Amino acid sequence: MSMLFPSELTSQVHIDREQQIKTESGGIASVWTQVATAWVRIRPMSVVEQKRYSVDRTVYDHHLYAMATTDIRNGDRIRYGTRTFGDTSVMNVDELNEYLKIIVREIA
Repeated sequence: MSMLFPSELTSQVHIDREQQIKTESGGIASVWTQVATAWVRIRPMSVVEQKRYSVDRTVYDHHLYAMATTDIRNGDRIRYGTRTFGDTSVMNVDELNEYLKIIVREIA
């Protein structure tokens, strides 16, 4: 992909980041908090059927493209409607700060 046009960003997603909070009993719990929204282009890349501990599951890999921003980081969770993408890996394409390629995994 050599260039990303704003008209290609047709899907609005919510960016969630994991935060550690103290519980009333003195422990620590993880919560996901929305930190930003972004317009992206979603491209499905692969699908794999897996059987793990006698449970069938389907794993979908996607590439998301977004304008360059510091709001999206490795490890964030991305929500698109009722779908949730995890295992986020963010790359600054060609190190030009023009757009990001985000590799995510959806498990259904």
